[in-house]
Amino acid sequence: MLIDFFHKQNSKYLYDRKIPSNSSVFPPKKIFKYFLRSIRARLLHFIFGNRELHHQKIHIKSGSILILSQNNNSIGDSIMDLGCRSLLKSLQYDIDLIVHKNNTALYQNDNIIRNTYSEIQQATLNHYDYLILDLFNTKTILNRNKYFSRIPYICLHNYFYGYEFNRILYNYHRINEIFQLDIDFNEINQEASTTLRLNKKEQNQRPTICNLKTTEIAIAVGGADPARTYPHWVQVIKYLNIKLEKIKFILVGSANGESDRDKILTECKSQHIHDFVNKASLRQTAGIIGQAELLVCCDGGLMHIAHALNTPTIALFTKPYLPEYRITSSQKNITSYLEANLADIQPQELANKILKNI
Repeated sequence: MLIDFFHKQNSKYLYDRKIPSNSSVFPPKKIFKYFLRSIRARLLHFIFGNRELHHQKIHIKSGSILILSQNNNSIGDSIMDLGCRSLLKSLQYDIDLIVHKNNTALYQNDNIIRNTYSEIQQATLNHYDYLILDLFNTKTILNRNKYFSRIPYICLHNYFYGYEFNRILYNYHRINEIFQLDIDFNEINQEASTTLRLNKKEQNQRPTICNLKTTEIAIAVGGADPARTYPHWVQVIKYLNIKLEKIKFILVGSANGESDRDKILTECKSQHIHDFVNKASLRQTAGIIGQAELLVCCDGGLMHIAHALNTPTIALFTKPYLPEYRITSSQKNITSYLEANLADIQPQELANKILKNI
């Protein structure tokens, strides 16, 4: 009965705000797993939390706020979770951020975040009026108690675990509620998006050998999850090269894309291909993506960077990670492609979709 109540409460929040999720098809075994995790977090919070300092809304109109968002090392999840900071741009707060070390580069030169840290100790010398925690779990609860035990705090996700859901919309709604912005929820669902800010140098990461008369397509190769990795890039590139005389391919990705990159360079020797796989920093890669006419990629971190920079994108998805869990209605320059198995997407079919979008 408690498990059923836990599931219904989580599902109700998503349903009431029209946030896409897989809550209606969530496996019972996983519900039980996350129910136990929620119980553990509630017990820890009962022991180490502070009822007087645990608030539901922020009641000051100005001051210093620290956001703790260290629980996720995923680039994509971080971009989605923190897209909601756009709602704070016009407010009178100084906002600092603690994120996983993998993601600190994303928020350099941000026009909303004042300071970005990867370690809690870096922020302990500053004064803060409020903490915003991403969720209640062992790490967050104990860190708050150890380093910020006297500061009022609010939690975005509370004890919400497990589901695949649209994190952009969820956090927009929570920030609207926490800061009492009174934005209509339909307006939020229409306007919610993500953003990244690049400096002028980063905005000009375009390879010097390219020119404005050449179609430039960025392709993100590799992937952390083999199920979300496309195996037919060679055939796609060969077909596009036949159809377009002046086309350049810019390969981007991390170390997990090196084998795909090597295959492309070996089998497509005569093509105009420029390789930046595991050769550019995260922000340099963002600059390259920001300058491309189109990014073709699988669901992953570089897709979210493209979305945040408003670069037109063809994104390949596979279940259970549906496009509606990653994309909002305001991101209109994204073409999604959903298959049960990405290997089933035929190269010529994908190439023709690319041709229609350039």
